[in-house]
Amino acid sequence: MKTFKTRYLALKFECDGEIDRDVFWSCLIETYLRLYGEYGFSKANIRLLEFKGKSAIISVDHAALPYLRAALTMIRELNGVKTIVRVLGVSGTIKRLKAKFLSENVGKS
Repeated sequence: MKTFKTRYLALKFECDGEIDRDVFWSCLIETYLRLYGEYGFSKANIRLLEFKGKSAIISVDHAALPYLRAALTMIRELNGVKTIVRVLGVSGTIKRLKAKFLSENVGKS
């Protein structure tokens, strides 16, 4: 039996306005489908796990990680608001991802 290796991405949105979860998700799906088609999208197994304010956590199959990063760089505008999607980091577990990239104590000694 083949096991799937999942990677988790911490994202940060740099924009002036508010970002809606559904708008971001539909834009990501549309961009990924345009670049890699339905077959590539189904193999990637992309899931939006958390969305809070201007940050998000996405899970993806490890083989599709570079393709997802490429699709995220193609997103320039969400609902009329110019947006930059930054990947803060990648991890194999959600716990480590949150501790390393999404905690409020990052950069403090």
